[in-house]
Amino acid sequence: MTQQHPPGWYPNPENAAQLRWWDGTTWTGHTAPLPTWQQSGWDAPPKSKRRIWPWIVFPAIGLFVLFGVSAAIFVPKVIGAFKHPIDAANVYYGDIRDRHLTDAYDHLCTRVRREQTLEEFVQGVQTEEDEVGHITKLNAHEVHRVSGRGNEAIVDIDLTFARDQYPIQALMLNENGQWHWCGRRRVTN
Repeated sequence: MTQQHPPGWYPNPENAAQLRWWDGTTWTGHTAPLPTWQQSGWDAPPKSKRRIWPWIVFPAIGLFVLFGVSAAIFVPKVIGAFKHPIDAANVYYGDIRDRHLTDAYDHLCTRVRREQTLEEFVQGVQTEEDEVGHITKLNAHEVHRVSGRGNEAIVDIDLTFARDQYPIQALMLNENGQWHWCGRRRVTN
């Protein structure tokens, strides 16, 4: 070889069945048998085909896992955003029905508790009971989110009293992670 080639194994010019080491300037005495694929007339071993399935399967698995983790994080939050105000409304009115008025007072929002003492609250419940009777049945069943305010919800509640029955909408506020009753209005059809 008279051209400048990089060092490496090349076909031996003196024996076609061998490879010989070229050090970059001269042939050395190091030889090696020619690989069998070259002796049989092949130009090179067949190239292995690139497997495409890993490029499809592994990203699909990754997306599946990502979707599962996202669902595990966000689905409970979405369900809780609608379930928790209903639960809090049921607890509040359940306490009034069961005459646990101190507990019901504790479920009032901060604004209402500042404006009304426990005694005034108990008197208000008693006044309502004198007019329509004691609560016998309640069903908080639907939440309407107040637009733009994630800490407020309107809960539809069907109230049955001893002498009357009517639907209301209760304003529920999320204060420090707890939903509290903050007022109501009677729904008229």
